[in-house]
Amino acid sequence: MGVWPLIGAVFMTVMFFKVIPELDAVTKWVSFSSIGAGFIPMFYYWSKGHIYFKLPTKAERLAVMHEVEGNL
Repeated sequence: MGVWPLIGAVFMTVMFFKVIPELDAVTKWVSFSSIGAGFIPMFYYWSKGHIYFKLPTKAERLAVMHEVEGNL
């Protein structure tokens, strides 16, 4: 379930570090600050138990499967 986002995150991290030697100091600080600023709301909502971070139960997954099969 989290493989695709993980692959995307690894790819973006690798690309970011490949380009770092070509960036000037201001661009590096803006980049790192933007990444850091993104973690603040992510950790906040994760700690509050937001539904986005909740894994579906087996019953919920089966209900979706049956709905999809019914629409085929």
